[in-house]
Amino acid sequence: IPKESVVFIAQVALARDPTIFPDPNQFRPLRWLNADDRVKKSLFPFSLGKRNCVGQPLANAVLRSVLPRLLRQFEFTVEEEGTISMHATLQLENCYLKARVVGCK
Repeated sequence: IPKESVVFIAQVALARDPTIFPDPNQFRPLRWLNADDRVKKSLFPFSLGKRNCVGQPLANAVLRSVLPRLLRQFEFTVEEEGTISMHATLQLENCYLKARVVGCK
């Protein structure tokens, strides 16, 4: 790679690599339960380096404040895992996440 070159990594292509994610077009959230380092290092949702996502601090703050509250008040189960299709954006098809109220706090 020549000096001063601009290099882009297509995140969507990396997330579809069947050597890292078997059946990459299947929506399988349970695959993350025992994910190895190779899988974890293949995703960087906010980009890397000095020009990474400006919204990362806000997203992290939401995860630390809203997500625990949702997990405390609801029980989530995956009804069907479905498939992922690629159009202009990624779309989940036939994927259902069911939430049941477990308490009001």
